[in-house]
Amino acid sequence: MTPNERILKNITELYDSGSNSGDGLQMGLSKICSDPLVSTPCHSPRKRVSCMVIGNHSAGKSSFLN
Repeated sequence: MTPNERILKNITELYDSGSNSGDGLQMGLSKICSDPLVSTPCHSPRKRVSCMVIGNHSAGKSSFLN
């Protein structure tokens, strides 16, 4: 499995089952989004992941990404 495939698999697992915190309670983002109080559409990634970098003007965002 390539590193990209492994990263995408780990991100998909976070959406589905949540992180392993060791306390036995696992709640993924999909389950949180389907809660009646939240009721926000949440779709797990398929073939790629998008990431948004936010920061001040001239804060070095593009340098960080390069």
